[in-house]
Amino acid sequence: MNSVLQQLFMMPAFRKGILECPKTTDDNLKLLQFMKMIFTNLRDNKGEAYNPSHLCKLITDFDGQHLSPYEQRDADEFFNLLMDRLEDNLRIVNSLSLIHICRCRRAI
Repeated sequence: MNSVLQQLFMMPAFRKGILECPKTTDDNLKLLQFMKMIFTNLRDNKGEAYNPSHLCKLITDFDGQHLSPYEQRDADEFFNLLMDRLEDNLRIVNSLSLIHICRCRRAI
């Protein structure tokens, strides 16, 4: 999970898009808001560790089960789950450029 989040953070267009998403309290956008919080922490971090395990409670697998932070997963599987769920959130805020980035993952 950490390596996927770090790689996404290192993509300037993706990072900028997440950080510029509007702040909201909409329960349907909890994943997007949490990603924004993670990226803000990575950007402003002064060497402190950050535990993103709460993210597992916001993502369900393809069977509808919440991810377990104690269960090892393939990075590609986590990446696909995260992008699918983020794409749903981005449709709500109508962030077309980030939706395009999420969809381009299939071409990689």
